[in-house]
Amino acid sequence: MINPDFTIISLAIAVSLYYAIINVIKRLRYPENLIFSLANISCAAALFIYLYQTIYHSRADLTDFTKYFFSLLIFIYQCLFFIIQLFPEWGRRPRAVFLILPQIPGFLLIILTCFSEYLIVKTVFNNTLIHTYGTYALLYVVVPGLYLLSMYIVILNKIIKLKIKLFKITLLAFLTGLFIGTMIPIVFFIIMPFYFNLHEYTSLGFSGVFFLQILLNYSLSEKKQLTYGILYLRIFLWSLFMIIIFIPTYWFIKEILISDIISNDIMLYSLSIIFPFLFFILYRILRPAALKIINIRIKELKNIFEKVYRNISELSDMRKQKMDWDSFFGKAINSVCEILGIETALLYLFNEEIKVYELAHTYNINVELNEITAGSDLVAAFSENNIIEKTHLYTDMDLREHKDILLKFFDDNNMETALSVFSSNRQLLGLLLLGRLSGKNKYTPDFISFLDNYRIQFGILLENLIFSEEIRRTQVVKRDKMLVRNIKRKIIPVKFKDLEGLTISSLFMSNSELGGDYFNSARIGSDKLGIFISNTSDAGVESAMLALQMSGVFHAQADMHESPEGLLNVINKVICTSRFTEKYAAAFYMIYNESLREIEFSNAAFNPLVVFDPVKENFTEFDAEGIPIGIDMGFNYKHRTLSAFPNGLGLCYSQGLSAVIDKSGNIYSISRIKDIIRINKKDAPADLIGKIYDDIKNFAEGVKLLNDITLIIFKTA
Repeated sequence: MINPDFTIISLAIAVSLYYAIINVIKRLRYPENLIFSLANISCAAALFIYLYQTIYHSRADLTDFTKYFFSLLIFIYQCLFFIIQLFPEWGRRPRAVFLILPQIPGFLLIILTCFSEYLIVKTVFNNTLIHTYGTYALLYVVVPGLYLLSMYIVILNKIIKLKIKLFKITLLAFLTGLFIGTMIPIVFFIIMPFYFNLHEYTSLGFSGVFFLQILLNYSLSEKKQLTYGILYLRIFLWSLFMIIIFIPTYWFIKEILISDIISNDIMLYSLSIIFPFLFFILYRILRPAALKIINIRIKELKNIFEKVYRNISELSDMRKQKMDWDSFFGKAINSVCEILGIETALLYLFNEEIKVYELAHTYNINVELNEITAGSDLVAAFSENNIIEKTHLYTDMDLREHKDILLKFFDDNNMETALSVFSSNRQLLGLLLLGRLSGKNKYTPDFISFLDNYRIQFGILLENLIFSEEIRRTQVVKRDKMLVRNIKRKIIPVKFKDLEGLTISSLFMSNSELGGDYFNSARIGSDKLGIFISNTSDAGVESAMLALQMSGVFHAQADMHESPEGLLNVINKVICTSRFTEKYAAAFYMIYNESLREIEFSNAAFNPLVVFDPVKENFTEFDAEGIPIGIDMGFNYKHRTLSAFPNGLGLCYSQGLSAVIDKSGNIYSISRIKDIIRINKKDAPADLIGKIYDDIKNFAEGVKLLNDITLIIFKTA
């Protein structure tokens, strides 16, 4: 006979193991996440024991497994109380002695359960598991009850001691969820079966287990800013959706398939086809409605920030218009604050000459702090973070060492959020500080996410304006060439990022004064390295601005994309919507994965990737179709994947290499480079680069090179 309850228990086991694994993989450094993983593993083990006893109910060891089951339940209560003692990390952690002492009653109860008959005497099966309890069985109510009561008291005590009202509300919402999540299993697992003899609703108790798992996983993962209102709304809507979908299925299986109501096989098969089709239709109808309700606030924010982005886009090419600082600040800061309902704002900009961050602009506020020293702890903290919201100082462990000085800085200036504005090479250009939001609005995670996009755009605009101002101050006749040189000097890296298992070296000959090549690298996680190279042609300042924008997006977004086409798509959209240039660029981006020993790459009309197999001593060119960046915003780039050869060599080169000619007009061929590599295949990339450089110089001796030349050679272990 089919038992539908087994499906629910199996699902509970799967969910428990999922949360256990995800917390070990992603958040092992936090003790509360480790304890949460142990609680989930114990929950999965307890449920498995229950299934085992139900299926193999004739075995003689039912009593032993019952003791294990109850011991695991006690351990789960201990884990929950341990987590509550540590969560949230908005104040001082309790001392170790206060964490350990409360666990003693639980461990004593576990020992008493496993090695005596004072609690569990015997277990038999008669349509259900029937337990004979011992003299001290009341401890199964007292000890878990004390743990539950202690949890509520600990949270209430934290609510009382918290000074920030927002934290009080957040923690009260958590306490409400904790109470609901712990009461549901008690009602359906204990009260209804033992006091009202109602066993058929026991499975509903798992809803409380699921709810607790979701609540705690969210609380222990989203540490920076917790929004339980949105979480509870999501749980309610998806629960409603699941009820509408699965209750008919549950009834169909339990009441029809396992009964003798249907004797006609054709009718049975017909219903089996109709029900999935019906559920599919309900899913298609209800899911968009649920998502619409859940994302209604995000949609409102999106509409508001679209006004911000339009406002920013109206700042046309500042090189041509010679926009003054007041006009820029009025459009980029004052108008944006009015749209978003931000009451006050401050902007500090870096002064290269005196090495301080000077107060450059204020909005609706007067302050006494006119400058911040470049080497101060404040600047160090802001240089390590894109956005810091005031509550992050309490919730983000990485900010703990800067908490006191940052909190004083925020309070002294009546500010709530700080946006770090970086240049394309990750230098801190300035600090944009934002005050309170009008009304009772708060800086929610979604709001901060949209602010981060604004921060990137503001940084690009600011950097371009600073470069333009630098050119005006120097009053150099050939301003375009100087701007190109300055930008190239700032964005071209001195060396590549390193990665174990990959040796890489590059040749860059900056021959063009009107634009040229741009390349860079970025670490992605612990085992991946991204390599980007592009050619912006020779269009003067527009080419330099194009490279500058690509550099800015690369630094801001490279570590956020696991696949190469994702980054190319983002860069393409930024360039297509840029107000600074109408030019386009050929580009190539690859990601080397050391763990999988794979190369993933996408190509935007750049030269193909050339790979050398040292065993077969042959070269293979690999390409991926794609149009240049900046032509079609709707174009989606594709990627290809290659397996890396042991000691294999790969090379990427710009078009400038094919533009090298000698005195007789002969064109330098890529085959010359291939011959050098083939002959010296055991050499390191740096040695190969040196030999290729000498070959190019000898070939083009007496001829002025006008195009940038970039060559990147990498070798896998």
